[in-house]
Amino acid sequence: MTGARVLVLEDNDLAARALIHVLELRGYCCQGVATAFDALERLPLFDPEIVLYEWSLFAESGVGLARRMRLVKPKLFIVALSAADEPIGFCRDEGIDGYLTKPFSFVDLQALLATRPMQ
Repeated sequence: MTGARVLVLEDNDLAARALIHVLELRGYCCQGVATAFDALERLPLFDPEIVLYEWSLFAESGVGLARRMRLVKPKLFIVALSAADEPIGFCRDEGIDGYLTKPFSFVDLQALLATRPMQ
């Protein structure tokens, strides 16, 4: 699984840098963006296999952003991150592959990433 490209969408610079640092130490190739616009612009250029993003970050719902990302890259593995507890079934129904409630451990994140289908 290491070596996978991960796009991190987080408006908290410290949180984004910490998450990217931990992922890179584990062999992932990461880029970070702070807005939905930047994420959609970067998606075809960076071509990530995984997107980790703050669910409540965007003016539009996280669901709307997930759908837009899927239009660009249908097999993208999308993980929503949030301090709020969202129903897991709702997230999956809307095209989100996984959900982690903040704060989360890297062990939990790694376990979720391990469920990603190999492509």
